[in-house]
Amino acid sequence: MNDNFIAAVKKSNKSQYKIAKESGVPFSTINALFNGKQSVNNCATATILRLSVVIGENFLSLLDPYPLLDNTCGEYEGIKYTWKYCDGSMQLLFDYRGEHVVINTGLQLNIPAKQSEYATIAEWNIDRYLRNKRFEAYAKELADA
Repeated sequence: MNDNFIAAVKKSNKSQYKIAKESGVPFSTINALFNGKQSVNNCATATILRLSVVIGENFLSLLDPYPLLDNTCGEYEGIKYTWKYCDGSMQLLFDYRGEHVVINTGLQLNIPAKQSEYATIAEWNIDRYLRNKRFEAYAKELADA
């Protein structure tokens, strides 16, 4: 936890006390981050911004990778879906005609800059699933004929 933050502090060659003085962030907060008692991802944006300026690193580079979509829900074509983080990638979960569907997208989706694309990615996966179901039904219909 806080590996990126700790590495950036070490790279800066500044003491926790000096960072606290220069940033205005309490020493106790910096110490808690450095010792893993508080997650850097749970800090206020202003706190991370102040620290990034003093440490000399990009704001996002201080954060730990985190699956931003975990437990996020949406709806497309009347299908309610949920994103779930599992084994390093995001899965799309939904029910379709009584069947519980899990699509492993293989995507890590932990980059805030890509948030606008998340709904589109869900739509693509649901469309592909529905298209495959239509093909399966058509193939079954041809086989039965």
